[in-house]
Amino acid sequence: DKMKSFLKRQAILVVIAIIVAVAWSGWTARVNMVKMQDSMASQYSLLQNQMDNRAQLGQALMDEMGIYANYDPETVDNFKAGHKGIKEATDLKSLMTADAKVEDSLNLMFMVIANMKDLQANQDLATKQEQLVKASKQIQQSEKDYNDSLTAYNQEVRRFPVSIVAELCGFRPVPAIQLNGDVK
Repeated sequence: DKMKSFLKRQAILVVIAIIVAVAWSGWTARVNMVKMQDSMASQYSLLQNQMDNRAQLGQALMDEMGIYANYDPETVDNFKAGHKGIKEATDLKSLMTADAKVEDSLNLMFMVIANMKDLQANQDLATKQEQLVKASKQIQQSEKDYNDSLTAYNQEVRRFPVSIVAELCGFRPVPAIQLNGDVK
């Protein structure tokens, strides 16, 4: 009888230990996923700020171009709509769509500058173009950094047994940015 009682207590302790271990690993997984979400949010915010900065530089370029910037009102309107969209974006898809408008408009403005000798000779325009190219490279790096943090998060959410905790706590995979601005 003493042996049965001893084994029963041991079984209860083992069950309690298993429950504590599962609860601890679940809590740890949840905390890790929250940290990863925070990292993605930080990367998203940085990306949005860099896109807004590039749009502001683009506005300065248009201002410097003066009347030449108004050669195509549709391009100017598209640029302004894109810049506004970047500021107002609340999700990845709308941010990328808005930035694509800005980027397309800037490419058209660069073509105007390349085809006009008096604009090519303007040193301020050349400086602004260099700043825009640098800003575009920073955006590409931020897209990569965002995607890296997102990939790590998505892998974590799908990894067993973390996937069980993710499902119970509402953590879902997040779409990634492609360098051409599409969302996959």
